[in-house]
Amino acid sequence: VKPLDNDIFSSNYYNVKRADSFLYFATIRGLEIYKSGPTPKFLSRTPTNGLAYGLDVIDNYAYIADYYTGICVIDISNPYNPKIIGYFNVELKVFDVKTKGKYAYVIDKEKGLIILDISDRRSPKKISQCSDIGSAFSIVLRDSMAFIGKFDGPVVIINISNPEKPFVLGYLPNDSIKGYCVDSY
Repeated sequence: VKPLDNDIFSSNYYNVKRADSFLYFATIRGLEIYKSGPTPKFLSRTPTNGLAYGLDVIDNYAYIADYYTGICVIDISNPYNPKIIGYFNVELKVFDVKTKGKYAYVIDKEKGLIILDISDRRSPKKISQCSDIGSAFSIVLRDSMAFIGKFDGPVVIINISNPEKPFVLGYLPNDSIKGYCVDSY
């Protein structure tokens, strides 16, 4: 891998997702898109209203966890000219988002897990919340479970088989495991 021109790169990258032949970065400047390869090529930047911490990409849409403002939905069908098409405003600290089917699973540091119906990408709607989980900042989805990484304790396991009624299944047994949820593809 060759070093890249630092003038085009943001100084703070918080999350990355690879989809098809593109790399999507959540950065201090918003969403940045690069063509993947031995030397990734910068294609575009879409500023968001907050700080883009987390992201997920599904179909032709990027869902950005935009700290202080909520979830930003961006149409990425044209990676050279992405367009913001929707927002779901959350007034606290949104750190991460993952999508599955017609739902977005949003992690807010103080509100916990917020589940949105994203059938209408222009106007996501809150359908439920699981707030008794402590100070959360990351999420991984597997089957009918959400694994929530926290600042202040063990990983929380939430049953999301019915997105309208999520509930805590339990915690990872070792209290020394704090905060990190790693996904593999």
